[in-house]
Amino acid sequence: MREEYDNNLSEPGTSTCQLTNNKDDEQQEDIDELLITCVARKRALFDYRLPANERSNLKKKALWQEVCNLMGGVLSIDEAKRRWRYLRDCYMKAKKKEHEYTPSGSAADESLKKKSLFKFFLQMQFLDDVQVKSV
Repeated sequence: MREEYDNNLSEPGTSTCQLTNNKDDEQQEDIDELLITCVARKRALFDYRLPANERSNLKKKALWQEVCNLMGGVLSIDEAKRRWRYLRDCYMKAKKKEHEYTPSGSAADESLKKKSLFKFFLQMQFLDDVQVKSV
Protein backbone atom coordinates (compact mmCIF):
# COMPACT_ATOMS: atom_id res chain seq x y z
CA MET A 1 0.00 0.00 0.00
CA ARG A 2 2.92 2.35 0.71
CA GLU A 3 3.90 2.17 -2.96
CA GLU A 4 0.47 3.51 -3.91
CA TYR A 5 0.99 6.56 -1.69
CA ASP A 6 4.41 7.15 -3.19
CA ASN A 7 2.94 6.86 -6.69
CA ASN A 8 0.57 9.73 -5.89
CA LEU A 9 3.50 12.04 -5.33
CA SER A 10 4.42 14.14 -8.32
CA GLU A 11 7.23 16.43 -9.41
CA PRO A 12 8.27 19.32 -7.13
CA GLY A 13 6.14 22.38 -7.63
CA THR A 14 3.03 20.43 -8.60
CA SER A 15 0.18 19.24 -6.45
CA THR A 16 0.88 16.02 -4.58
CA CYS A 17 -2.83 15.30 -4.39
CA GLN A 18 -3.65 14.79 -8.05
CA LEU A 19 -4.53 11.34 -9.30
CA THR A 20 -3.79 9.83 -12.70
CA ASN A 21 -6.26 7.77 -14.70
CA ASN A 22 -5.28 4.13 -15.01
CA LYS A 23 -7.12 1.00 -13.80
CA ASP A 24 -5.31 0.81 -10.46
CA ASP A 25 -5.97 4.48 -9.78
CA GLU A 26 -9.65 4.07 -10.63
CA GLN A 27 -9.86 1.24 -8.13
CA GLN A 28 -8.00 3.38 -5.56
CA GLU A 29 -10.43 6.23 -6.21
CA ASP A 30 -13.36 3.91 -5.47
CA ILE A 31 -11.68 2.84 -2.22
CA ASP A 32 -10.98 6.48 -1.32
CA GLU A 33 -14.57 7.48 -2.01
CA LEU A 34 -15.86 4.66 0.17
CA LEU A 35 -13.39 5.55 2.93
CA ILE A 36 -14.49 9.19 2.89
CA THR A 37 -18.15 8.18 3.05
CA CYS A 38 -17.55 5.78 5.95
CA VAL A 39 -15.44 8.25 7.95
CA ALA A 40 -18.01 11.00 7.40
CA ARG A 41 -20.54 8.83 9.26
CA LYS A 42 -18.18 8.41 12.25
CA ARG A 43 -17.94 11.96 13.56
CA ALA A 44 -15.63 11.06 16.46
CA LEU A 45 -12.89 10.22 13.93
CA PHE A 46 -12.61 13.81 12.70
CA ASP A 47 -14.48 16.18 15.04
CA TYR A 48 -12.20 17.36 17.84
CA ARG A 49 -15.08 19.37 19.33
CA LEU A 50 -16.86 16.26 20.61
CA PRO A 51 -16.36 15.51 24.31
CA ALA A 52 -13.15 13.62 25.06
CA ASN A 53 -15.06 10.58 26.37
CA GLU A 54 -16.65 10.19 22.90
CA ARG A 55 -13.22 10.37 21.25
CA SER A 56 -11.24 8.05 23.49
CA ASN A 57 -8.57 5.89 21.86
CA LEU A 58 -10.61 2.79 22.58
CA LYS A 59 -13.75 4.22 20.96
CA LYS A 60 -11.81 5.52 17.96
CA LYS A 61 -10.16 2.14 17.49
CA ALA A 62 -13.60 0.51 17.48
CA LEU A 63 -14.85 3.11 14.99
CA TRP A 64 -11.89 2.48 12.68
CA GLN A 65 -12.65 -1.22 12.87
CA GLU A 66 -16.26 -0.48 11.87
CA VAL A 67 -15.01 1.60 8.93
CA CYS A 68 -12.78 -1.26 7.78
CA ASN A 69 -15.66 -3.72 8.13
CA LEU A 70 -17.99 -1.44 6.14
CA MET A 71 -15.33 -1.33 3.43
CA GLY A 72 -15.25 -5.11 3.27
CA GLY A 73 -11.78 -5.46 4.75
CA VAL A 74 -10.10 -3.87 1.73
CA LEU A 75 -7.86 -1.86 4.07
CA SER A 76 -6.43 -2.65 7.48
CA ILE A 77 -7.03 -0.18 10.30
CA ASP A 78 -3.54 1.27 9.92
CA GLU A 79 -3.92 1.57 6.14
CA ALA A 80 -7.32 3.23 6.52
CA LYS A 81 -5.96 5.73 9.05
CA ARG A 82 -2.96 6.51 6.86
CA ARG A 83 -5.08 6.93 3.74
CA TRP A 84 -7.61 9.11 5.61
CA ARG A 85 -4.80 11.33 6.87
CA TYR A 86 -3.48 11.64 3.31
CA LEU A 87 -6.93 12.51 1.90
CA ARG A 88 -7.66 14.98 4.70
CA ASP A 89 -4.30 16.69 4.14
CA CYS A 90 -4.96 16.88 0.39
CA TYR A 91 -8.33 18.45 1.08
CA MET A 92 -6.84 21.00 3.46
CA LYS A 93 -4.13 21.91 0.91
CA ALA A 94 -6.77 22.31 -1.79
CA LYS A 95 -8.87 24.42 0.56
CA LYS A 96 -5.90 26.64 1.37
CA LYS A 97 -5.04 27.00 -2.32
CA GLU A 98 -8.64 27.97 -3.05
CA HIS A 99 -8.28 30.93 -0.70
CA GLU A 100 -4.85 32.08 -1.86
CA TYR A 101 -4.56 35.71 -2.79
CA THR A 102 -4.44 36.49 -6.51
CA PRO A 103 -3.05 39.94 -7.29
CA SER A 104 -5.32 42.31 -9.15
CA GLY A 105 -4.53 42.60 -12.83
CA SER A 106 -3.64 38.93 -13.02
CA ALA A 107 -4.28 37.61 -16.52
CA ALA A 108 -5.74 34.27 -15.40
CA ASP A 109 -9.47 33.73 -15.74
CA GLU A 110 -11.10 34.12 -12.31
CA SER A 111 -13.08 30.88 -12.65
CA LEU A 112 -9.85 28.93 -13.23
CA LYS A 113 -8.01 30.49 -10.28
CA LYS A 114 -10.36 29.17 -7.61
CA LYS A 115 -11.09 25.72 -9.04
CA SER A 116 -9.66 22.84 -7.02
CA LEU A 117 -8.07 19.90 -8.81
CA PHE A 118 -8.58 17.59 -5.83
CA LYS A 119 -11.07 14.95 -6.96
CA PHE A 120 -12.86 14.58 -3.61
CA PHE A 121 -13.03 18.30 -2.79
CA LEU A 122 -16.83 18.52 -2.75
CA GLN A 123 -17.28 15.20 -0.99
CA MET A 124 -14.99 16.26 1.87
CA GLN A 125 -16.59 19.63 2.56
CA PHE A 126 -18.17 18.13 5.68
CA LEU A 127 -14.78 18.87 7.28
CA ASP A 128 -15.23 22.62 6.86
CA ASP A 129 -17.19 23.11 10.06
CA VAL A 130 -14.71 21.19 12.22
CA GLN A 131 -11.30 22.16 10.84
CA VAL A 132 -9.47 25.11 12.31
CA LYS A 133 -9.92 28.03 9.96
CA SER A 134 -6.23 28.65 9.21
CA VAL A 135 -6.87 29.44 5.56
